[in-house]
Parts: sequence; structure tokens; C-alpha cells
Amino acid sequence: MRHPILGVFLYPFVKFRYLLDEFLGVPDSRFVIILLFGVIVAYSYLFLFRIVRHNSNGNKLKTWLSMLTFVSMAHVIMQFIACDSFAISMMLILLSLQTLYYDNVRSRWIDNILFLLLTGTTLSNGAFFLILFLFTEKNTSQAIKRLAKASIGFIVVYVAMLGYVLTRYYFIDADLSSFITEITIGNTTYFSNAYSISTTIALLWEHFWCEAIAFHADVLIWHGHPPMFSSHPIWLLFPIISLLTITIVGIIKTKAITASRIVSCWLLYCIAVSSFYGLIESYIACAHWAFTIPIVLSLVKWRTVKMQRLWMLTIGITVGILLIHNISTFVGFFTD
Repeated sequence: MRHPILGVFLYPFVKFRYLLDEFLGVPDSRFVIILLFGVIVAYSYLFLFRIVRHNSNGNKLKTWLSMLTFVSMAHVIMQFIACDSFAISMMLILLSLQTLYYDNVRSRWIDNILFLLLTGTTLSNGAFFLILFLFTEKNTSQAIKRLAKASIGFIVVYVAMLGYVLTRYYFIDADLSSFITEITIGNTTYFSNAYSISTTIALLWEHFWCEAIAFHADVLIWHGHPPMFSSHPIWLLFPIISLLTITIVGIIKTKAITASRIVSCWLLYCIAVSSFYGLIESYIACAHWAFTIPIVLSLVKWRTVKMQRLWMLTIGITVGILLIHNISTFVGFFTD
């Protein structure tokens, strides 16, 4: 139930694959799901492009440099082939930001549909809506009220699905107590972290940031528990640290802009979640927050042309190195 409507969304495509396999004799129908996720990722790029173009006031160089920053990240590239919930979440988060903030659509129906889709994909995604409403509504009370109204459709669907499954299990005389534990908790405790603060910070740096931004040079090396990645080569630390510095400067520089506050809080929320859940594999959740970086960068404006050019040049060099390393590593994996 952590991904309550994900199965419903994928069900027609799974049945279509079954039709191709069983009745038409197609030897490999996986292309159906691959095409589906290709479309999902494409729309994510489209929504992000619209957002950064708006932030850049139509400046083509700034728009494309922001987009290249996004594309240059290692586990953003992975979304091209990763058929998982993260790509769907990325598309829906960006769609929600475009619709509810930039287009300023105020419709209870739209709120409910977007909340149902986004939170139904991954339950923890509901916090993205709360953060968005906290910055777009007049006060906290209004934000909570709008969130409550937006969640009605999701609650109805969630309860209905839970009731349906419970009924099915009841009629086959299954152990309901163990079933309820399984669908509500599942393997959550397995991925929950209990590390010291220093270890958590170190793992956030290595797994949440470094591995998400740049593919490690060697294969995954296990050193007991927790698993640790082999170190990135020294030269690769330059673009990794550079992108982190650029992001921090961008957040500070744009702290007065509402859009920057929203996505910065989204990024902090993802860091907080990863600190307690799934930290060892936190790089795979890159799609939940990577788009916040180009959005912030597209909002940055410097007073002088010289500073603006220096800023763009720094981003360009950083992105260039990451693109060369990550794409060559990605392609090399399939060609070696």
C-alpha cells in the first residue's frame, strides 16, 4: 500500500502484454512497458523545460544550460531505462508544480486528481503537496484546509482498495492480522536506518549526492553492513563538489523567490526522508529531487554581465565534465 494505485495504473499495460504474449505470440512484449516509461520521462522533460524557460524569461542559453544540468546527472540518465515508480513521481511532481504554482490553477477537482495520482504512486509524495500549499496559500491554516480537501479523492480510493483486498482475503480464510501488517508495514523496517549522525552524513554525501550525480568508477564493493561504494576518482570530485556549491549558492541567491523556496524545501524533505529510510539506496530516488537544481539555477540573476557570464561558464564546465563521464560510463556498460 506504499504505492497504492501504481498497480491500477500499470494494470492495462500488463494485460496488453498478456494479450500480445498469449494470443498474438509476440516473442518479447517488454517494449510495451519500455515505451510507456519513455513517454513518462519525455513528459517530465517537457514540464521541466516549460518551468525553466519561464524562470529564464525565455533566455535560450540559460534554459538549455539548466536542462543540460538535469540531464548530466547519473541517475537522471538511469531514468531512461529504469521502469520504476520514481519516473512516474517525477513527472507528476513537475506537472503539479506547473499546474498549481506556475499556472495558478485553483480547482478542487484538479487538486484531487493530482493528489490522487501523485500520492497514489508513492504515499510519501503527499508531503510535496503540503509544502507547495504552505507557500502558495495565505497562511498555514488555509494550506492545511486545501490539503485536506485535495486528499478526499485519494482517501476514498485508498479505503475502497483496502476494503476490496481485505474482503478477498477474508473469503479465502487468510490470516488477516499478518496480511494487514504486510500491506501497511511490509519491508519498511528493513530499509529504515539507525545510523549515528556522523555515519548518516557520510552516507548522505556518498549515496544520496555523489552516486546520484556521477557514476562511481568501479563496481559495487560490499564491506559488510552497510554496503559502501568504491571511492570516486579524485578528479571527479571537482564537478560533484562544484554542482553542490552552485546549488547552495543558487538557493541562497534566490531565497526570496517563492518557486525557489518550494523546490528547496522539497530537496530538504528528500534529504530528511533518505536520512531515515533507504539511505544505502538513496541514489535511486534521485528523480524525486534532481529537478530542483535546474529550477533553482534558472531563477538566479546577477547584477553584472561579468558575474552572469562567470556563473554560466562555471555551470557549463561542471555540466560538460559530468556529461562526458556519465554518458560514457552509461554507454560503456552496454557495450563492454
